[in-house]
Amino acid sequence: MVKAKLSAWSVLLNQHAYRQMFILFAGLQIADVITTNSALRVRGVWEANPIVAFAQAHLGEAWWLPKLVVVGAVFVIAPLTKRLWPMVFAVSYYVVIVCGNIVWTTL
Repeated sequence: MVKAKLSAWSVLLNQHAYRQMFILFAGLQIADVITTNSALRVRGVWEANPIVAFAQAHLGEAWWLPKLVVVGAVFVIAPLTKRLWPMVFAVSYYVVIVCGNIVWTTL
C-alpha cells in the first residue's frame, strides 16, 4: 500500500500540470504572507481567518510559521488523491485571497 501511494505521488509530480499547480500554490503562499502583512498595515483592516488571527496575536511577525505545516500537509496529501482538482481548487482559492489582500492594500 505504501508503495502504491508513493508511485501515485511520483506519477502526479511527473505531470506538467500538477507540477505547475504545486509551483503556483507555493508562490501564492509567499504572496499571501507578503500581501497580508501589507494589508494589515492599512487602518481598519483585520485578519478575517480566526486561526491566522490567533497565530498573529501569539507569534507576532512569525505568524506565518504554522502556515508551513498546512502547506506541507497539502504537498503530501494532495497527490494521494490522484486528482488534479484539489490543487486547482487550492490555487484558485489563494488567487482570490491574494487579490483581496492587494485590493485592501490599495485603499
